[in-house]
Amino acid sequence: MAADGKKYVVYGMKAKCSEGSMENYISTDVGHGVLYQGQPLLNANDHMPQVNLTHFGDCHSRKIYEEAKKQADEKYKVDGDDGFFEKAGKLIAKTVTKAAISVKENFAVNKCELDTPLPWMFVNKEHMIDGAPALTVDSQCACRYGGIITIVQEDTEKTIASNTDEEFENLVQEFIETVKNDSHNYSKLKELALKISETDTANRIENQVFSMIQPIITPLLAFDYVGNNGDIKENSDFYHTMDNYGIQRIAGFCDIYDELQWVLGMDLDTRIVTFTPEGSDREYRLQFWKGSYGAGTAYGGEIGFYYREQSLAEIVPYGTGNPLAYYICIDQKEEIETVQKIYDVHTGELLMVNDTSQYTEDGQHFWNLAIRTDPWYNAEDLFVVEELIVEDEAIREAMLEALYKDKDLEVMEYLPEENKIVVKFTH
Repeated sequence: MAADGKKYVVYGMKAKCSEGSMENYISTDVGHGVLYQGQPLLNANDHMPQVNLTHFGDCHSRKIYEEAKKQADEKYKVDGDDGFFEKAGKLIAKTVTKAAISVKENFAVNKCELDTPLPWMFVNKEHMIDGAPALTVDSQCACRYGGIITIVQEDTEKTIASNTDEEFENLVQEFIETVKNDSHNYSKLKELALKISETDTANRIENQVFSMIQPIITPLLAFDYVGNNGDIKENSDFYHTMDNYGIQRIAGFCDIYDELQWVLGMDLDTRIVTFTPEGSDREYRLQFWKGSYGAGTAYGGEIGFYYREQSLAEIVPYGTGNPLAYYICIDQKEEIETVQKIYDVHTGELLMVNDTSQYTEDGQHFWNLAIRTDPWYNAEDLFVVEELIVEDEAIREAMLEALYKDKDLEVMEYLPEENKIVVKFTH
């Protein structure tokens, strides 16, 4: 701390990036002739990658991909003098290059590639070190790919981390003691487990673990994680489905999948309605799920929308006891927008909201799944309010009629001007 009250930055302190996944040290290859508690002070010119700033882990910025696509457009730009084959070659090369960039954007984790051409901002110009303003803990440095680099204020950060870790450790210890001494006290075990899962430490661990397996899980199973932002009620800290890829889209659906759910540690209530719109050659299947996943370590719900040809439906009508009556995932032109709101049936508390319009390209999807890793919520502990936005009038009217006929589903609202059906699933 200097006499003017500003805290200056010295060799060995840490920095972080708004688009990065980790902190890292800031350093200097040569000192500037000024020391504080034995360590060199840094100035505004200490912004060089791999010299002063080291990578910040995974980069979450989309700007790097936008830059790569612009470079592809420029590299394969068609000139007026190009012949037909040269134009065609450039078009193919540009298309393939941009497709590869898009694949990487959606399926891979991009590593930090620091590019910080400008000096640090918000420096102390009244205190010059080696000809440049001194860095303070309020200084910032911009990366060309959209990240803002700031100094980690060690005292504050360590206090928060220490308190968080202490809370986590105390809760875990209390949970272990309860298991040893009062293992049948399920209400207390549930309460402790929920408190543990809501700590920053638990969510940080979960986020780090998922980051490790995301390159495999996301493209294979179409799952992504919405990280906790410090407030569970701000609708974060859960997993949801991604758009347009994953083996689930290829696999379709049939009743045998539900009958085998126990193999994957699921215990779900489900409701299924089937219908054929007037004049259509398709039978549609709309299905809702709610309950526990991961052998009771998580809970959530799902909405699935499928179809099969009417000719097959006439040969094997649904509900005839054939668990292999197979349905195909609805194709993109008939996908619907869905909002799933999951509630605690005992308290009425809203636990989770998953809206396909927030993460799919056109707002629509054949599948809406949301899972949170909190234990001891079973199917009977949950009710779900499903909002279905169906643009096709014939499909919407036939769906509405089928929903009204199901005694275990409650049609709460029908708003034809918004193409919306609101359904409550409790039993």
